[in-house]
Amino acid sequence: MTDRQKMLAEGKKFREESLAWYDKMIETSEILSEEEKQAFDEWESTHVDGSGLFGTGDWPGWERYISELTPCSHNTSFHAALRVFALFTLTLCST
Repeated sequence: MTDRQKMLAEGKKFREESLAWYDKMIETSEILSEEEKQAFDEWESTHVDGSGLFGTGDWPGWERYISELTPCSHNTSFHAALRVFALFTLTLCST
């Protein structure tokens, strides 16, 4: 397997994990208590500012419900952007 194939396989795995995480966030958002929803809103209003450092998926409260996907939960916006950039760069440079 070439380096490009390995990177594409890693990108596919990351995409699948990310989609599973987002699906779980949507499912979980429907069962959050009013207190948890308020805590989420407060956290999001102070952390998700458009800088890309934090995204909705980084809220620590998700881990209570979605612990099996924890590796994908940390700073999803930043890590997703890095991997997409790496894949784009590799694809662009290899053509």
